[in-house]
Amino acid sequence: MNYFGNMAHEHNIAFVCLSQLSRNAEERTPPIPILSDLRESGDIEQSADVVILLWYPYRYDQTKPQNELFVNVAKNRDGACGAFKLLFSPEHYRLED
Repeated sequence: MNYFGNMAHEHNIAFVCLSQLSRNAEERTPPIPILSDLRESGDIEQSADVVILLWYPYRYDQTKPQNELFVNVAKNRDGACGAFKLLFSPEHYRLED
């Protein structure tokens, strides 16, 4: 277990960590991110209890609805994995390249 895993376990708290994706997802059609696209994915896969990947189809295809965001629970130690769609308000979202 790494430093954060030890601290989370010792204090019974959760940590939320963000990670960059490699550019491999951009080369796929459609460019849906998968667990192996995470930077340092070996460490993340080993330590994380839950890994959630987000995909915004409108970024790649402007014919897709702007208010759809897909969530992929790629790893879940204590539960189910799978993907689902969320609806959100794009006016409250800023996409930076």
